[in-house]
Amino acid sequence: AIVRRLVALLNIPLKLESKLQAGSIFTLTLDRAMNGNQTSVTATIKPEEIAGLTILVVDDETEILHGMRTLLEIIGCTVITTQDSYSAITEAMLFKPDIALVDLRLAGTDTGLATISELRRKSPGLPAVIISGDTEPARLKQVEDAGIELLHKPVLLEPLVTAISNACNR
Repeated sequence: AIVRRLVALLNIPLKLESKLQAGSIFTLTLDRAMNGNQTSVTATIKPEEIAGLTILVVDDETEILHGMRTLLEIIGCTVITTQDSYSAITEAMLFKPDIALVDLRLAGTDTGLATISELRRKSPGLPAVIISGDTEPARLKQVEDAGIELLHKPVLLEPLVTAISNACNR
């Protein structure tokens, strides 16, 4: 959902090729910048740092849950997904996650901060990261005041792995 909005906003063509049980290829076509200062970028992503973790993902958007599950399972994590606080608490009691990745704004009056607070009441010290597309300063201040790391949507792989690794002291 986020990628779809970004490519529409940036007017970038997106092509998808998918084969059942084989995988998917996403192709973005970008114009090449002609400034003569080409630099190479090397990734410092180390997904093995978080492989084996059980991660609870809470988001009210099904597409986001599916994307996060796919990404984290490829890395080697066990992923539990829920769409609200009540389900998150129930699943956490059953599966004992190592970390919770929670959207700041959930459906209705449900919030990510309330979810994390309740999860930590049941499992003190549970690492957590807030993920949000929200840019409202008052909400972002609440996250900062709670001392919880915030990642902005769309979440890139490297900052996600780094945030999870840092929160879990890996």
